[in-house]
Amino acid sequence: MYTSNILQNIAKAQKEIERLEAEEDQGEANGSTDTARKPAQKNQGVNGGPTAEAELEQEKDAADDAAEDLKKASLEDKEDAAVEA
Repeated sequence: MYTSNILQNIAKAQKEIERLEAEEDQGEANGSTDTARKPAQKNQGVNGGPTAEAELEQEKDAADDAAEDLKKASLEDKEDAAVEA
């Protein structure tokens, strides 16, 4: 009985693997499907790597966002201090 349950589970697992592989093959036939956790990283080689200019622009945007967040936090701290006083 125990062995037959194992064999049934193996058969079910094999069918599921075949079904998933068929779905994956179908998706690839229809075009790019980004199902990976990090699709941009997976497909990075397709269009080449990011340019240095694009990376620099992204870093500048991130720095601007961080500065804005710090400014907002500072204003909120000042408001909280004024309310407490």
